[in-house]
Amino acid sequence: MTQTSSLVRNPFREITVNHPLWNHEFLTRCRAGNLFLPDIQVLAVQMYKFSKEFNRILASILSCCQDESSQLVILENLFDEMGQGDITQSHPELSGLTQKFILPKAKVEMMGLNMMNF
Repeated sequence: MTQTSSLVRNPFREITVNHPLWNHEFLTRCRAGNLFLPDIQVLAVQMYKFSKEFNRILASILSCCQDESSQLVILENLFDEMGQGDITQSHPELSGLTQKFILPKAKVEMMGLNMMNF
């Protein structure tokens, strides 16, 4: 991470520390150890679907961003999402592998997901 991107990231870190997301019911149940396999299966499906689109979302934001130091932060995030140059380590790929191990094939097909995407 460069010094410029660190300067941009620090204010965002301060905002996220106290974000209401950390009090979400799912995370509260997770911290308490009250999650069950069906909960994790739903999360895995949602994460995969979001992960498949997130790279395009970041690229779209990057293309519209005027501030060069902010562009660098977005670009670093996009590079990380894409596996830092190793497509087998990209977040969509890793999320798909997670689904393979968490969801039975019949449930994946029932949810309308194609196992060939994994």
